[in-house]
Amino acid sequence: MESTSVDKNQPAKMSENEQVELVFLKFGLAQSDLEFEALVERFLPTILGKVSSADENIRIKVMQLLNHISNRLKSRSDVKLPIDKLLQLYKESKSSFIVNFTIIYIKLGFPRLPVAEQAKLAPQLFAVLEDKPKIHQDALIRLLITTFPHIKLPDVPEKRKELFQFEKSPTTTKKLLEFCLDVILMPYSVIAAPEPSSRPSTAPVQGERSSPSTTTIVPPGLSLNAVKRLASDSSDSSWSIAQIEQFKVGILNLIGGDVFPESDIIILLIIASSDTRHTVSNPADLELKKRQRSLDWEDSSLNSMLYRLYLGEAQTLTAAQRRQKPNPASLRKPVELRIKLKIIQNLLRSQTSTERFPLTIQLTYDALFAKNTNARLRVLGLEYVHHICEKCELSKLLPQAPLLLNAMLKTTQGFENEPRTQGLGYTAMGKLARRVPDLFSTNLKLVQDAFQALSKEPSQELKLYIQESLAMMSQAYSKVSEDHLPLVEAVIAKYITDPDHLCRLSSVRYAGIIFSTDHVSSRYLLLLAASDVKEDVASEAKKLLYGSETSTETDKDDKKQNVKLPKFSEMLNFVYEKAQKRLKSSERFIIGIQHIAFPPSTFLVLLQYLRKCLLNDASIIGVNIKNLIPGDLSTEAPVISEYIENELKSNEQAMTNLISKYVELAMQFVKPVTDPNAVYILLEMFAICPDDFPVKSLLLGYRDSNETESYKKDEEEKLFNNRIEWLKNLSHHTRESIREYGAELYSIILRRLPVDETKQENLLTEILSHADSDKNFEKKHGSLLTLGYLLGEWIDNNDDMVPQVMKDALFCLAKNATSRDVAIASAACFSLSEIVRKTSLPITDGEVSSEENNEKDKDDEEQLIVSKDFTKSNLLTILLSHIKASSAHKLRERSVITLGCIPVGDPEFIHKEYLLNALLKSSEIKEADLHFTVARSLCDVALGSKSSAGKNHWKMKKDDNSAMDSSDTNDDKIPWLLNKILEEYVCHRIPAVRQAASIWLLTMLKTDEITSHSEIQQFLPKSQNAFMSLLTESDDLIQDIASKGLGVVYELGTEDQKKQLVDALVGSLMEGNASKTIKPNQDNLFQGAKGIGKAPDGSKLSTYKEICSLASDLNQPDLVYKFLHLAKHHALWNSKKGAAFGFSNIASLASEQLAPHLPRIVPRLYRYTFDPQPGVRSAMTSIWNALAPDPKKLVDKYLQAITDDLKKNLSSSIWRTRQASCLAVSDLLRGGRGIKGGEESDIIISALPELWTATLRVMDDIKETVRDAATVASKSLNKITIKLCEHDQGKLGEKAVEQILPVLLKEGLSSRVKEVKTLSLNTLVEVSKKSGKLIKSCIPQMVIALLEALSEFEPAMLNYLAVRSDQDGRQMLDLARAEAAKSSPMVETIDRVLQYADTETLKQLLPSLTDITKKNYGVMTKAGCSHVIISLVNHCPGELTQFASTILNAFVSGLGDNSLAVRKCNSEAIGHVVKVAKDGSVTKVLNKLKEWYLEKEDDIHRHASASACHAIGKHSPDVLRAHASVVLPLAFLGMHEMSADKNAKTDENAMEVSRKEDKNSSKYLWNDLWTEFTPGTASAIKLYIDELITFTSIALQSSQWKMKAQAAAAMAFLARQQKEGTIVGVLLHKLVEILLHGLQGRTWDGKEKLLTALCAVAVHCKSQLSVEEVSSILTIFFKECRRDKLTYKTESIHCLGAVLEAHRIDKFSLLWDIISPVLKKASGSDSDTDDDELGKNKKNISGVKLVLLENCIEACGRAWPHVVKTQDNHFSEVGKVLTEHITHSTWNIQLAALRATKLIFRTLFESRKTTYNMETNETGMKNGNSKELKVLDLEGTGLLDGICLSLGNAKYSRIREEALSLSQLLHQLIAANVFNSVGIDKLIHALTHSPLADKRSNKKTNVDELVKKFRPDDVSA
Repeated sequence: MESTSVDKNQPAKMSENEQVELVFLKFGLAQSDLEFEALVERFLPTILGKVSSADENIRIKVMQLLNHISNRLKSRSDVKLPIDKLLQLYKESKSSFIVNFTIIYIKLGFPRLPVAEQAKLAPQLFAVLEDKPKIHQDALIRLLITTFPHIKLPDVPEKRKELFQFEKSPTTTKKLLEFCLDVILMPYSVIAAPEPSSRPSTAPVQGERSSPSTTTIVPPGLSLNAVKRLASDSSDSSWSIAQIEQFKVGILNLIGGDVFPESDIIILLIIASSDTRHTVSNPADLELKKRQRSLDWEDSSLNSMLYRLYLGEAQTLTAAQRRQKPNPASLRKPVELRIKLKIIQNLLRSQTSTERFPLTIQLTYDALFAKNTNARLRVLGLEYVHHICEKCELSKLLPQAPLLLNAMLKTTQGFENEPRTQGLGYTAMGKLARRVPDLFSTNLKLVQDAFQALSKEPSQELKLYIQESLAMMSQAYSKVSEDHLPLVEAVIAKYITDPDHLCRLSSVRYAGIIFSTDHVSSRYLLLLAASDVKEDVASEAKKLLYGSETSTETDKDDKKQNVKLPKFSEMLNFVYEKAQKRLKSSERFIIGIQHIAFPPSTFLVLLQYLRKCLLNDASIIGVNIKNLIPGDLSTEAPVISEYIENELKSNEQAMTNLISKYVELAMQFVKPVTDPNAVYILLEMFAICPDDFPVKSLLLGYRDSNETESYKKDEEEKLFNNRIEWLKNLSHHTRESIREYGAELYSIILRRLPVDETKQENLLTEILSHADSDKNFEKKHGSLLTLGYLLGEWIDNNDDMVPQVMKDALFCLAKNATSRDVAIASAACFSLSEIVRKTSLPITDGEVSSEENNEKDKDDEEQLIVSKDFTKSNLLTILLSHIKASSAHKLRERSVITLGCIPVGDPEFIHKEYLLNALLKSSEIKEADLHFTVARSLCDVALGSKSSAGKNHWKMKKDDNSAMDSSDTNDDKIPWLLNKILEEYVCHRIPAVRQAASIWLLTMLKTDEITSHSEIQQFLPKSQNAFMSLLTESDDLIQDIASKGLGVVYELGTEDQKKQLVDALVGSLMEGNASKTIKPNQDNLFQGAKGIGKAPDGSKLSTYKEICSLASDLNQPDLVYKFLHLAKHHALWNSKKGAAFGFSNIASLASEQLAPHLPRIVPRLYRYTFDPQPGVRSAMTSIWNALAPDPKKLVDKYLQAITDDLKKNLSSSIWRTRQASCLAVSDLLRGGRGIKGGEESDIIISALPELWTATLRVMDDIKETVRDAATVASKSLNKITIKLCEHDQGKLGEKAVEQILPVLLKEGLSSRVKEVKTLSLNTLVEVSKKSGKLIKSCIPQMVIALLEALSEFEPAMLNYLAVRSDQDGRQMLDLARAEAAKSSPMVETIDRVLQYADTETLKQLLPSLTDITKKNYGVMTKAGCSHVIISLVNHCPGELTQFASTILNAFVSGLGDNSLAVRKCNSEAIGHVVKVAKDGSVTKVLNKLKEWYLEKEDDIHRHASASACHAIGKHSPDVLRAHASVVLPLAFLGMHEMSADKNAKTDENAMEVSRKEDKNSSKYLWNDLWTEFTPGTASAIKLYIDELITFTSIALQSSQWKMKAQAAAAMAFLARQQKEGTIVGVLLHKLVEILLHGLQGRTWDGKEKLLTALCAVAVHCKSQLSVEEVSSILTIFFKECRRDKLTYKTESIHCLGAVLEAHRIDKFSLLWDIISPVLKKASGSDSDTDDDELGKNKKNISGVKLVLLENCIEACGRAWPHVVKTQDNHFSEVGKVLTEHITHSTWNIQLAALRATKLIFRTLFESRKTTYNMETNETGMKNGNSKELKVLDLEGTGLLDGICLSLGNAKYSRIREEALSLSQLLHQLIAANVFNSVGIDKLIHALTHSPLADKRSNKKTNVDELVKKFRPDDVSA
């Protein structure tokens, strides 16, 4: 041990042993703890270094010394150890002895340190852990953990990481985190510590060993070794519950600082988030959520650790680890339940965690079936099973599946009180079945048990879970083997009729999914369910019946795809067999006395499904299989008829049986339940059967061979007659639809039965009797219908001789056609139509009446019918009357149909042209539906016998009609009819007529028989012109008909004609060139007149122009026909009449033809679908819907073309286009298109800048609707931009930021439109929140743009207030603006992005930023600039150093701004920047500020200097301290600025700022700076006296009078602070010289401060001044006292008096010459002592003069000479003047005079050479004989009278008290023979009668004592 280490005074060659002894002695002699602590601090590290000495004696002594130190330390807990030195020794030492002993003292001393020092040593403590024994590491980490709550992490992330540098010691860091994990797992309870060891404390630490006498309880999640690590040993104190919580929070704070690798802290956060204390769990949970998206949950090590914590390490050991036999004490136990919940929740985030078999199974079984589990954990465990089933790879799921299934079965069978648990178990089974179907497909018991549970379970919640499970398992059972299908079918059949509707629903789904759509028995089950009382069951069954569940996407797209249904024969036989069985069982349904096999609703569904099967077998293409009620007879019935005929030819018996069974089932249902749908099915079967089919056997129904033989003929006949009668009754049913079907059915059977003429006449007679009768409406109506169906064929079969009964029947029908009952008249008309379409009426033609005789004919109509002598012309008259009159719609239509049918059955009808004209005249009726019927009748009349109306509709196909040729008839009316319509009706003046004409023309061109006419081609151009003229109509229907008619015309033309038609159409649409054939009133389609049929806004017209333009742009003018057809679809085309035109097929064809042109069509078409004009929008939407069955795919395919089109048209000159483009942009970007990467994202990102630019421009559009649309588009742009710029978008986001943000900054924030700026700002704010580091490249532009926008976003109200405010108001407003700028969204955004700034960013940013500070921007912008600089200083100080000089120059220049707020903000920025600036730059700035303050005359620069210096002191105190010699003298000078308050005192209180002083004032700032950076005013002045004197002297020489005054005030204060010996002589003489020099010259405001300063120096440093200096001082004072300026003169007299008093120089005579005129002049005018009266008489005396008078009186007292001679010369005169002022002045002058008198009396007493003994009343001389002195005459001066008068003053107590004091002094002077005693009685009298002598006065005692002194012998006194 070196001597220098022990004692500097010891010899250098002292031996090491002696040194140890000496140290030991020092420790022994240490008495106090402070001495002991000093020795420990000095010697302990050195002593520990000697532990490993080679000399044994030294080691022994060192051990003894250490033992001594340890014992003393144990009893003195306040003694601190040098931990930093010990840690250094511990780290550097290689000796195990030293290391072992050092750690003892580290553990002992570290907790004794203050927490701040512990936190400071934490990095060093971590640094020594590397390569140390594990037990040492544990102990030190335990100490380190205790520092975590007190560690304050730096704000800068890089500095935080540098604090501990964990990344450099990964092994040690891992051990630290393991210990932290143990701490977080540590419960809030006492952990048993190991038993204390008996070894001495100084013994080296040995290896870990367990104490057999202590039983340690191991908490969940910890191991035994971990518990021992956490528990305290003999040298540590146990942690309290509060400390444990504190340490956990400290660990979380450190984790939140991003100092550890993210992957290493997930476990800690998960465990901490489940802590029982919210102070721990809440921060952990928030931190975990914050990092959730960035964490790698697929990390295998993370998942392994979660499993180890959950299951315990003993359960998770691999086979290899088990073979190594790990120590059980080091294995963790499973964590507690609360943590298990958190672990499972986080395992659900990982997919790889599902593949860790068998750990997944262990966790599942533990969560579900462990003893310490609960319902919540079970639920989470089941959710984890769901996670496994969904995410685990199939190959790794297969081994787990059986075990998981077993667990789910146990779960579903147990936990009866937990329906959710059971439900999740069922759901898990379903998900498992979906992934591993083979596990379920062979185990049918699973599905059977599930159905059983669903049926019996009472809990509705659990039922839903089971249903969901069954639905998922259904896919597994769809692959069941053929052998198991019957069992599955049996299960379905059992539960499809279960009372529980969920059970039935699941059964329905199984039946539909497992079995194919042509599986007979399953279809039967579905048919049973299709009529379920529950709508969801019934609808599901119907869906599955027709294969919707099994159809693929291709099937859906292909409209002609047929669904595979069961064969009719198989299905019918199966249903028939089931029906027969049910009729014989209890399952039959009873209605009254009749039995049917199925319930009515089920039966009807069965019949309809059987018909569908029949249609399917007949290969009907395009039939809507979902339309269960038969529809188009002309397509379905004829094909079924043909199919049956073919089948009968090939296999007559089988088909006959099938038909019989079908009819039998229908009749079985219809008898008790007369349903119109079933009656129609029955009618259809009878109607489509061949004429030679045995109707009787069909009526009798199906009988097998055995039944037929046993059936008797009479019973058969009876049954037949009964059914005939039943059918007849159907025609008389109460329901009209059934009557209609029944009448036709009855007539078909009657026609097919073999009857002779007699029987025929009898039947007709019977029917006629009912038809003529009015008693029963139903019978009459049904009989009329029956007559119509029968008479047509029977009359046709009796051409030669028509029986009279038939004529009577015709007469009956004609008569009933005139009935007032609409239903009867309609039925009669219908029957007539049925007759006339089949045959010619057996009556004469007659003559038609002229137009003039129509009314007369109507009057004779009834007479003709009664006489039965009616003709065909009469029939025409009757039917036409129904059309013209205001008849019911149904009757009109029936009449029109009948009129059209007359020429069909009568080729020789002579009144055809008359009939056509009559029908054409119906055009004025405003009823579109009727005109479709009229159109068809016109065609029938014109075609005659060639019309399809005469065919049998049950057996006719549309292509049965042969083409019509003009040579086929001699009476061809087709050309005539077309001419008539085109020439007269299309251009009619009445709109309703034009509508009717359009319908007629379109119908004729869609009629095959007419279009095949040879002359039709020549009418096509006229037809196109006609339709073109109709396009301009305002009626939607007419326009729709016209657009479709144009397409029809085009399709009918030849190739040459098509070209001509296209040219004509395009010319008309684009150029308005109308055809010459159109009438003049519609000559020009596009003149804009309102009378041409367009809407007032022109929308209809624009529609066709846009369509034509769309086709022309494609160079395919012929496509205009396709567009016109697709553009509109009136609701009429969905009706039965409209559907007959087949436009849906044409639309499909048009779509296919337009497909090649989609790349050019789609962009414009997409935009047009958002056109603001309803007509254009509707038309284009129709086209779009036709072309885009899947709009999303089409848009994705042509995205580039669409975006290009929108970019171009957003700035179109047409407002409609701009508005449509805006709406299209909004729609295009909806749903996050473009954020998923790939080509789509590239297209969107590249388009967004232009879209943003155009949209922002359109937001200021002149039209409001366009602005609104632009706002909608901007919102979509905002959303997509924010999503694209999110930080997790990677390169995609970086690209988006670089392209989009410049547009928002340049175009958005610089806009003058408020909405545009607001939107741009909001977008930028949101992008800055989400983009993270991606925004780095745009930081310069973004910061500058946001700063420039700060002032622009100011409310206009602020400017309004600023203009109307005074200067102070504007300053306050500017300060408020500056504060508001700091909290604005723009500044927040700037702060957010600046954290990513680097050197390169600063190079681009700072030049522009400094330019802003120099330009004329608003307060908020400049405040924002300063805030940006401050943020940069805080975020990147190192990078900012190189730019600091430029920044300082810019902000110093800005300090000259007129605005206080701007100066303050610039000062704040300077105060921060100097922190990183070079010293030279700081010096330059401070010198500049100093120069401004001294030389600038304006207050702005002076305030700027104060503000900047104050900011530097506030934010960079170290910088200011380094330049204190420059700043503090300036601050000292600044403190003495003249206060804004003119009445404020500025002499002795100059250092104290008035409470009313503005905190932004220069004086306040300088004062605050001085106070902050000086230890005290006196000390600071003493420290900087030289600089202060120099600085103030410079200021004193300033050319500014204001600065001179301020310097004078500073000098005065400086002088007042000087005391004897506090200032060196050189500086004092310099100071005096400066002051004397400053007093020379003229008088200026504030010069009196120099007088005060000189006075203070002369008074306080009088002993250090030379005689010459004192003389100079007095000379200058006497000189200044003679100045004319009163205030200055007043101060001069005051200071002169003080100096004369201090130096006791006799200059009274000179002074009296100066002040006596003032005193005598003032006293001469006084005549009364009353203050109030005095104030009235002396109104002309100013306050300044009174002060002067007061100071003169005071100077008189203070300068009273000590020289007796001078006293004698002036006493009498002075006394009289003072007496005058005491008796006749104001109270303050009186008081001053009394005080001056008092000073004179004191000086007299001191200067007269006498002494006076107050006790003995003896007088003696001090220096010589008393006779040498003259006794002064007090009475002669009048002072005694003045004193007496003052004692009696009743108004002012201060005057009385001062007079009393003067009386006491007077007693001493009289006793000392200075005054004679003449007039003492007067004084005694005044004292005794003074208010002071009153009993209530506190001065009474003093008065009494004084009176006694004056009269010692008078006791009564």
